Amino acid sequence: AFTDLLLKTKDDMEKGAITWELNNLKISETPGHLDPLVLKNYTGTYVGGLDFYVSDQKLFCKNSERDSSVLELKPISEALFLLDEKTQVKFEKDATGNYSKIKLFWRNGMITEKEKVDLNI
Repeated sequence: AFTDLLLKTKDDMEKGAITWELNNLKISETPGHLDPLVLKNYTGTYVGGLDFYVSDQKLFCKNSERDSSVLELKPISEALFLLDEKTQVKFEKDATGNYSKIKLFWRNGMITEKEKVDLNI
């Protein structure tokens, strides 16, 4: 049903919202843990105070601009995760093959990007 809606809609925000829901359904199909060496690629601080780190073979995000709350990310695919009930995060590589930015996919269909602050990590 979501796939049919995705094909029919012309509005980018609506497409984003439908894609978010489709990705959210994939969480139950994805293994709970990814290789810690893969997860390590995503660690670092991104614009807006989002600090991603690995603990107990899981990926976490500490948001220093939001009460320093800590969230465990749930994998949707190797580079796409559920951050919270409203946001999915995708880690993206630059031309050199390093993960240097994230895309935040919001439940309402909005997409924002944030650059990695500490590129040496």
